[in-house]
Amino acid sequence: MSARILAGGVFVLALAVPASSLAQGPERGFYVGVASPLGLPTATFDKTVDNTDPETLAPPPRAGTTFQEVDTGSGNVTGVGLLLGYRWPLAGSPLGLAAEVDLSTNGGAASGRFDGIGDSPDRNELGELWPDAWSYEPGARAGVTLRVEGMPGAFRSQGLRLFALAGLHRTTATVTTEFHGCLDPVPCGGAGLSSGTDPRDAVLYGWSAGVGVEKFLAGRLAVAAEARYADDGEASWVADFSDVKITVPSVVTASGISLRATLVIHLGAGF
Repeated sequence: MSARILAGGVFVLALAVPASSLAQGPERGFYVGVASPLGLPTATFDKTVDNTDPETLAPPPRAGTTFQEVDTGSGNVTGVGLLLGYRWPLAGSPLGLAAEVDLSTNGGAASGRFDGIGDSPDRNELGELWPDAWSYEPGARAGVTLRVEGMPGAFRSQGLRLFALAGLHRTTATVTTEFHGCLDPVPCGGAGLSSGTDPRDAVLYGWSAGVGVEKFLAGRLAVAAEARYADDGEASWVADFSDVKITVPSVVTASGISLRATLVIHLGAGF
């Protein structure tokens, strides 16, 4: 089942259930769910070409210099995830807490292209910062989230539970650079350019915050929708071209907003 079909099915189910059959839902216990996230990630790629090694083969005027460029790209990702949580009421308060862990897989990417920096016409000779295309593709994400929730006033009679959330997550991602440039100290002039891709596996640690609403249906079934902002953190590495004495330090940071629809089953106080 695709993420979009799941999201559409969740909301159709919620709208189709008559108000008379709604429940207030359990105040305490475990719950499990299937989630359908839709994300709009933004990634920033900070790339430097360092020709300052005394033995660099980068020809003048590039020898002894550094070139740095920062490029930002965006895109969209969809995915499917599973979650397990537990909720409990706060004594003497209309509010409750819920803690959950989740795991999701995602498809899609944020992408961009550097302008390139250098003195050659196409900025793709040795020692220049080439006009490479790049992409940031988040893969699996694991997280823990704490929710503060309540059913104020008229929301209770409608079977609606409102919540605010904050959490931490770990994202595995692939950062891919598509290059087309000269790896020879003698200028290639367009004839001897090398092309290829350079995929880098990355692990990022970040945080998220958001708000949502959960709608209880008959029995132990509920649907939820939430919006959150996520800061995925950063990943860095250094590409070392030792044969020509050039290094390329890189840093990628990512963040974005996402919407998530969830179909939830409440299990009660124990399994």
